[in-house]
Order: sequence, then structure tokens, then C-alpha cells
Amino acid sequence: MYEKIETTVQAWQVLRDEISQQLDISAMEALIIIFSALIDGQVDRDDVDSEQIAQWATVTKKFNLTQFNSAQKRQIFQLVVVGSMMDDKLQANYQITPDAIGMWIGFMVKELGSNYKLPLHITDLGFGTGNLAATVTQVLEDDRQVELRGIENDDTMLTIANGLMNLLDEQWQLDFADAITLEEKVPTQIVIGDLPVGYYPNRDIEGYQVYQGDEEKLPYVHHLLIEKALKMLDDDGVAVLLVPAQLFKSEQAPALLNWLQTDDVYLQAILQFPKELFANPAANKHVLILQKSGQHATQAEPVLLAQIPQLTDKEANEKFIAEFDQWFKNNPGLKVQA
Repeated sequence: MYEKIETTVQAWQVLRDEISQQLDISAMEALIIIFSALIDGQVDRDDVDSEQIAQWATVTKKFNLTQFNSAQKRQIFQLVVVGSMMDDKLQANYQITPDAIGMWIGFMVKELGSNYKLPLHITDLGFGTGNLAATVTQVLEDDRQVELRGIENDDTMLTIANGLMNLLDEQWQLDFADAITLEEKVPTQIVIGDLPVGYYPNRDIEGYQVYQGDEEKLPYVHHLLIEKALKMLDDDGVAVLLVPAQLFKSEQAPALLNWLQTDDVYLQAILQFPKELFANPAANKHVLILQKSGQHATQAEPVLLAQIPQLTDKEANEKFIAEFDQWFKNNPGLKVQA
């Protein structure tokens, strides 16, 4: 099957490069055209005639994607998107969340939602291309119903994510919005997110405790999104967030730490990934698990500080999973309640 996947990826790349060169556009823009042709045979561009669109749509049918299951389709998607991002030399915040990380997030979300009998409402507040959400739903959908909402403020990324949703035959609610200023509240038991790192371009924001206003310094967007995750959650809900490893070492960390000590939130776990997962040490990320206060939520004892092992180390993985399961059993308030 790997040879079929490789052949399909190559065919996709050939068509992408042809479109990119013909229209003088980026690889990601060409990828959007392929998704449009693949989904409904329509391309919303004035510089392309109907005959050319029909030709591209015919080529996409030769991909024969029906021969692949969801996991294989997602693998194809990853390889094509990563290659396109490399061609366009996109910055780190645009990179997709790798499976070696996404599968662990899915495992944690599955544990957190195991007691919830109704459809589990999950919001990804930094949706990107949707690969993290797709990985998590793949882990969960074997045994439960999931209703997923994705929020993204980059229209190119959201369009790619819409292509992934159609490719996998999912029914996600995708919102083109800035999560920081979004006021709409919907039922949400779990928030996930591979948070973008950097400065938020607006000092004039209200209602955030992690930023008290500074005439000289812009707020960190990842700090704001951490607090926003808690605002989005129902009472007792849990956030599982990918954050920079140096989160608590920045000049704005004191305000974040002060907020984490309020009655609104419980800091339940900080989990480190193997450094080998990150080619650039500065890109190293941790998992931050936070819980919103409510009727059932309590402070976990102890706060879990642990190292996630390499996926290839079977013995270490079994030990970590056993310890993680025991920690959950010792802290039943962590699981979202029906």
C-alpha cells in the first residue's frame, strides 16, 4: 500500500507544480485549486477557463482516493501539504502538527472524555490545516461520537483544512475568525490546540488577565490563547494545549503564572516531548493540561510532570501509559462529566 500512497503523492505534486507554474502562484495556492477541483470540480478564479478546470478535475479523479482508508488519506494529505509548505518556505507557525505528537494528544483526549456519554464537543482554537484535529478524531471515533469545531484566522490554512475535511468525509464546523476576539460561546467539553507562538498585533484587548497592558510590548498570542481556551470551556472542561517549552521563562510569564493561581483554573499537567522530535531546539513544545473550575473539577494530586517517551521505545511507552492511567484513576475529577 505504501507504493500506492507514494504514487498518489507524486501525481498530486506533479499537478500542483503544473498549476503553480502555469498561474504563477505559490504551491499552497495551487493545492487549494486541486482540492476545489477534487471536491466539486469548481475553481473560483477569473484567470482559469472552464476547459482547463475540467482537465484538472479529470486528473484528480485518477488519484483514485477511494482505495485508501482515512488514515492513509491523511498520510497523503500530510506528505503533500508538508512538501508544499517547504516549497513556499512558510514560517514555523504554519507547520502541521506531526503524528508523533497528535497521537499522544488523541490518547489524552480519549482518556479525558471516556466518561462522557453524549457526543463529545471539541474545539481546536488554532486549527491550521486541521491535521491535529484529524489525528485526534481518528483516535476517538472508533468508540464515540465527536462534534468538532475548528477556529482559524488564516483563510489559506482554513481552505486547506476544508479540503482535508472533505477528503476524510468529516463534518467539522470550521470558523474563519480570530479566536482572541471571538465572543460566540458554544458547548465545549475539551479544547485542543497547537498554539501559534509570537506576538499578538493589538494591545487594545479587554477581559484577559494574562496581559495587563503595556505601552511598549505587545501581548503574546499563545498566552492569550491559553486563557481563551478556558473561556471557551464548559465548567469542568479540560484544555490540552501544545505550548512552547520556554512558556514560563519569558518576560510576560509572571502574569500568566498569576492567572494560573486563580480560582478559575487548575494546572493539572505539564508533559515534555522528546527533544529528538524537534529539528530546531527552539521549536520544542510541551503539553499543558488545564481544567476549568466547576462542580466536579479539583486540583490533581500531584500535578503531573512527566517526560513522554519516544514512540519507538515500546517498554517506555507501556510504562508511561500505565502511570498516566493510574494518575487518572487517582484524580477522577479530571474526566469531563456527562
